[in-house]
Amino acid sequence: MDRYLFHDGAGRFARSGHRHGDGYHLDTNVDASLCWLLLLAVRTPGDARTRATIEAVRTHLAVGEGIARYQGDPFLRAVDDDDDVPGNPWLLCTLAVAECETLLGEREAALRRIRWVLDHARPSGALPEQIHPRTGAPIGTCPLTWSHAMVISATARLAETP
Repeated sequence: MDRYLFHDGAGRFARSGHRHGDGYHLDTNVDASLCWLLLLAVRTPGDARTRATIEAVRTHLAVGEGIARYQGDPFLRAVDDDDDVPGNPWLLCTLAVAECETLLGEREAALRRIRWVLDHARPSGALPEQIHPRTGAPIGTCPLTWSHAMVISATARLAETP
């Protein structure tokens, strides 16, 4: 990972890399899937490169307390006219960041994100896939079992981490 996925110029991990001609190309588009470096314990919370990567996710993908999937995500994109919106916030991505924040010792930030997700539940309690970045309306599949599973995972991690 250090050799093939770390981008010295950006100071963080890239989402992917591949051979290109005689060289190697890194895709430095910020992607919420980079949270799994920490969530799968591939890297430790104390690793500065990992912290910088998670911070890039929080900074570049934030839509309020929600987190977009990746920069410029076109899937069911609700806002095309605003460069400040990287994409629709996804509950899965928001909860992945909440778990990272828990592991980084930022419990209050994690709790704010979990509450944001729960505030976007339908009256039935069903959680959608995504949220409209301006109106807060649900977008995509609802209910999405994976969203519910991530609520359990994020709250359990928060409860078990001192």
